[in-house]
Amino acid sequence: GEGGALGAAEGDEEGRHAESTSGASLGLPTRRRAVAERGALPPALCASLAATPSNWSAWCSGEEEVASVAASTGSRSGRWRFTIGLVGKPSAGKSSFFNAATATVGAKVGAHPFTTIEPNTGVALVNVPAPLGSGVCYVPVPVVLKDVAGLVPGACEGRGRGNRFLNDLCDADALVHITDSSASADANGNLIVTDPHAPPADSSSAKRQPRVGGGGGTVEGSKLAQADGTSSMREDVTWVHLELHRWVYDNIASAWDKVLRKPSHLFNLFTGYQCPPSLAEAALRTCAPPLPPLEHVCAWEADDVAALVDSFLALRFATVVCANKADLPASAQHIRSLQAELRTLAPALAESVVPASALCEVALQQLERQGTALREPSQDGSPPGSAHSIRVRLLRLPGAADDAADTGVHNGATTGAADTGTADIRVDTGADSGVDSGHLSKADAAALKLARRCGYELVADDVPAAAALAQLPLILKAGLCVAGGVQATLQRAFWLRPPIVVFPVCDLATAKSYPLSEAALRDGEPGSDSAHVRDVLLLRPGSTVADLFGILLHAPYKLLGGEFVRAEGRPLGDPRAVRQLRKEEALHQGFVVRFYSTRKGQRVK
Repeated sequence: GEGGALGAAEGDEEGRHAESTSGASLGLPTRRRAVAERGALPPALCASLAATPSNWSAWCSGEEEVASVAASTGSRSGRWRFTIGLVGKPSAGKSSFFNAATATVGAKVGAHPFTTIEPNTGVALVNVPAPLGSGVCYVPVPVVLKDVAGLVPGACEGRGRGNRFLNDLCDADALVHITDSSASADANGNLIVTDPHAPPADSSSAKRQPRVGGGGGTVEGSKLAQADGTSSMREDVTWVHLELHRWVYDNIASAWDKVLRKPSHLFNLFTGYQCPPSLAEAALRTCAPPLPPLEHVCAWEADDVAALVDSFLALRFATVVCANKADLPASAQHIRSLQAELRTLAPALAESVVPASALCEVALQQLERQGTALREPSQDGSPPGSAHSIRVRLLRLPGAADDAADTGVHNGATTGAADTGTADIRVDTGADSGVDSGHLSKADAAALKLARRCGYELVADDVPAAAALAQLPLILKAGLCVAGGVQATLQRAFWLRPPIVVFPVCDLATAKSYPLSEAALRDGEPGSDSAHVRDVLLLRPGSTVADLFGILLHAPYKLLGGEFVRAEGRPLGDPRAVRQLRKEEALHQGFVVRFYSTRKGQRVK
């Protein structure tokens, strides 16, 4: 394809030259149309945030409509390597989010711009509803997570990593915009506020947010405390979206002479963003107000091209805003202000801003690796990734302090995570108590203190652990529930553009997976190595029963052998609604499928 990789392939100088060459034939204004009114959020940004997550109840009953998903992805059939891209300015916490989401320490973390240069790629897990009768409620499914270098204003003109960074996003199916909700750094990621744990400044000297819809006034109650030189979360989501808009816009403008010669070539310019021309056609159809017909493209103006780019971005890159560092004192007012502004445009838009503290979750994962604590779902039945869905159980106190232990909670002045003033916590139960004594290191105590501030419920497994929790300093909780924010962000990003999730099984009633052993496959018996809902596949909308059979026949699955005979399926939530499936039938969301094949031959090698 041409579009996405065009800027990188031709070089930054040619990209900047596009405005004076092919751009001139468009009559491009110096300031491109990107927002409807001064001070308003970009319409295409709101459209990207407005994507509604899939309806879980309809999903479980097999009634979820997938036609709109297929249209928005412009997808082909087959397996879907679903990818979530992390975007944001430097030092916003993208690498910390990546480490928390992938449960690794693979991404380098630092409090200076461009800690990440080359993209980090890893695997994260999202939870999907399990088939009724399987004995479990949710099943984890792997997705690809991609952490790219920080974006700075002017990236489309070559600043920072320029178009190289933007091109790293081409294979993302959904975007998570990681923002610094504490507004402690400038737009380039340079730290301005040296003590992010200090109370917010007096609002008498605060910046005023523009009135929704422009007009030069201010929103009632929207006066925000913000240090001079810093960039607020609202400002970040605005200019980052404009960079994405200009990235696509400039690539089209640089090839506009080809479009004038052959108008249908316009749709091919979008294939570089890892999508078929049909997605660009859908973007043209959904432009509001409608654009002139493509055969009259010679009459198009710059505003028409910008409107097409707006429509394309809304379809191609569904976006979730992760309000990272939400545990810091200044964060709550910025998060609430942006949510309130989005709510005035559409009530559901406010849900696209998810508070989180990535560093807190990295620290809790380290406690789990040490065997000190365990995160577990709360007892209220909340689904994984929802607010209040996780609590922390302190299992034991280490027998010896390790002051050098690294839980990921570093100096708060540089990372904006937690203060280091927490002392060791020692518990002495007495020689005759029959209960072992123990203590928490400074780092472990700081991690638990941060977890409590973020809204995690802390419980203890034994008397020393309970005594240690009682000694944690009393702290003021963050103004918003932050617990589980990383997983909640991933869940929302996944369900904005969900693949078709199917469960291949050998027993439709119990949703038991196909056996792994050759003997069990040859004899047609489930065998002792089968498991409940072990296999979950992500497919592109429009994939058929035949597509699924072919996938299971070959590597890496190799769960079937022989030739296709017939297939049966049922919805996720109704084990009794079994029916025969046609080979050419498109698969429904959440379907549970069993195949019958000939017995001759071994599995495909």
